[in-house]
Amino acid sequence: MNIQIFTPLNSLLQSIFIVFFVVVVVRGRSSNTSFDVCEQFEPKNCGKGPNINYPFWILNSNNSHCGNPKFAVTCDEQNHTIIDLSGEEYIIKDVFYSNNSFLIANSKVYNDLFTYNYTCPIPLHNFTLNDTPFEYSPSTFDIFFFYNCTQNPIDPAYNIPCENNNNSSLHSFVVYHEEKLLHNNFSIESCESLVNAPIEAADISVLLNMNFTDVLRNGFVLQWNDSLCSRCVRSGGDCRYNSTGEFICSCSGQSHSETCPENGKSLIYKSRLFKFKFIYLNIS
Repeated sequence: MNIQIFTPLNSLLQSIFIVFFVVVVVRGRSSNTSFDVCEQFEPKNCGKGPNINYPFWILNSNNSHCGNPKFAVTCDEQNHTIIDLSGEEYIIKDVFYSNNSFLIANSKVYNDLFTYNYTCPIPLHNFTLNDTPFEYSPSTFDIFFFYNCTQNPIDPAYNIPCENNNNSSLHSFVVYHEEKLLHNNFSIESCESLVNAPIEAADISVLLNMNFTDVLRNGFVLQWNDSLCSRCVRSGGDCRYNSTGEFICSCSGQSHSETCPENGKSLIYKSRLFKFKFIYLNIS
């Protein structure tokens, strides 16, 4: 049995491939420069509160591509982490990355406690999750604020005397179930406005021993679905977003739309297969 290996041709092809491989790697590292910037400039927290990791990112001029555009957060003067939702600022009190959820509280209500303003912090418009990637947790539900009502309610959960415009004939209050008012023949039309606000509680009886500001300061939990990133991570990649807000799975310096190449085959592994094909065996 004679084995003939065409060494000159094989060596030439290997040299060509090495040059090609180096160019690809350099290009890949160059294209990944923006992702390196994410690691270099992205703050981990605002000073108070949880560490901020993907999909959240702290907004500044250097890292607009580092996270999901709808997960951008900022830092306030008290070093709290802030997210804008439903036209208001909410403090992120904690993030539970293991189950894709986070705890937030209205910043006006929360800060009022620590600045000792006590300016009757109340929600002034309905909270909504429209145009966001979030949804309520199973233990989150709404309470209802009725403002400046001419009719006196029966057995409200909380009274809000600071919102009656110094008019003793008007009534502002909070209830847990709007249906209870209707059952007691209360006319909602007698109120100047009605606002819903989400709260977090597995047991309403616990809330009844608190005032309404403490209930709001406790905050509520929102969830997000990030199955796309999960698939990317399972394939060996890192989750990123480009400058146009499109998801990118970064795989060893190369960008892919969803996941890394099948089976996670690297360029080095492919190069070995490529080189082997140019060894000619003559078996006789």
